[in-house]
Amino acid sequence: ATPSPFGPFELKNGDSDRKQIWGGYKRPNVANYIASLQKALQALDIPLSLVDGVFGPATERAVKMFQWCLTSHPYRRSNQSLVTDTHKVTQALNGRLDTQTSRELSRWIEQGYAPL
Repeated sequence: ATPSPFGPFELKNGDSDRKQIWGGYKRPNVANYIASLQKALQALDIPLSLVDGVFGPATERAVKMFQWCLTSHPYRRSNQSLVTDTHKVTQALNGRLDTQTSRELSRWIEQGYAPL
């Protein structure tokens, strides 16, 4: 399996690429997991104005919005067309990039999906 561009940790509010804090703990890794997450959310047209590598309130809101889009209805935009996504997801709106949210975010990018 391909490793997630968002890292092997559950990303959450308070995490920071600059401080090397992911999943609530300081790690020895040198990475830009949160900046990658923020860029992915922007690529899906999820409102997020700043890519700064800090998982703050704005990133948490953007993740919650993506999680809501996963579960609210099966319709997606793809190449300016409306498509029905038959992949069923049950997701908590917790604002954290957990394993399921990370997997779905990667799947949406691969499929070229965007929310309505």
